[in-house]
Amino acid sequence: MKTQRKRIVSFIESLLISALLCAVLAAGIQLETPQVQALSQGMQQVMAARQRRLLIPGGDVFGIKVYALGVMVVGTAEVETEQGQVNPAAQAGIRVKDVITCVDGEPIRTVEKLMQRLQDCDGSPITLTLKRKDESVETVITPVWSAEGKYQVGLWVRDSTAGIGTMTFYDPATDCFGGLGHAICDVDTGEVIPIDSGVVVGAKILDVRRGVRGTAGELIGMFDDNVTIGTLRTNCEAGIFGRLSESSAAEGEAVPIAFREEIREGAATVICAASGKPEEYAIQINRVLSATGSGGKSMVIQVTDDRLIALTGGIVQGMSGSPILQDGRLVGAVTHVLVGDPTKGYGIFIESMLEAAA
Repeated sequence: MKTQRKRIVSFIESLLISALLCAVLAAGIQLETPQVQALSQGMQQVMAARQRRLLIPGGDVFGIKVYALGVMVVGTAEVETEQGQVNPAAQAGIRVKDVITCVDGEPIRTVEKLMQRLQDCDGSPITLTLKRKDESVETVITPVWSAEGKYQVGLWVRDSTAGIGTMTFYDPATDCFGGLGHAICDVDTGEVIPIDSGVVVGAKILDVRRGVRGTAGELIGMFDDNVTIGTLRTNCEAGIFGRLSESSAAEGEAVPIAFREEIREGAATVICAASGKPEEYAIQINRVLSATGSGGKSMVIQVTDDRLIALTGGIVQGMSGSPILQDGRLVGAVTHVLVGDPTKGYGIFIESMLEAAA
């Protein structure tokens, strides 16, 4: 609710500013009039009430390991028994995208723990607590003895995921960071993975698969498990957020953020590590989509730097979170690529990320 109220207030402020500008144009007031000066001062006061934070832009890649708040159901299947095929999961009403959080009231966080409980029950019914969207559901399921010589319930499940992304910002005042600009989702269900815990480790780029029309490219890298640089606490539609334990992972000069209404169509830059180290490349903000942005799509961007196009073909997987700067301010991050034209994609406002991180 706190985050939602912040978003509503920020949206209302943006609407007020737009209304003030429209009033100026409709009245035909000249820029030097006292009325316009008063309106300008009013807008400055509104923006001053919002925090002009100073953040260090990221741009380097990191390895992400996420452990779910439960065990996610990614599929169901028939179980082969001496009596024929049965599907205990379907009979119990379990659905793909459900998250198993408890067995007989005991919290479950790993696939191994779930499998152990299934074997320990010796075929007796057990009660599963499921998280289904925003609801908590209980169901009873009875494991069956399979032709493989063990108890099974016909579930395909997953408890963790890993990948490579790009850091967007580091806040030296709080040691907090943000990255990706969109959620980490399960590869099979597409659902946002609820985080129980997660770590951020070092990573390096080994190769680049260039994007071409119709096929997204990718940064190919590897983790350095010996270098843990932080922990994750939030995974949501606006990105991943956590705290760095190794501040040297985000070195550089802090810059002010840009408010939504300050972002304009025109020249900008993006920082990414496709070459193996963070470098700044020219892009164009083709369109600012809305006052709030949604689903990580606040603006349409296009890579114009020949160096980056030659290296990656444009925007590729692994660049999500690459910080976007304009007029010396941090305006947002890269989030998506348009597969039909890999030089184009979407970005999210930095304010949207900060609101989600609060």
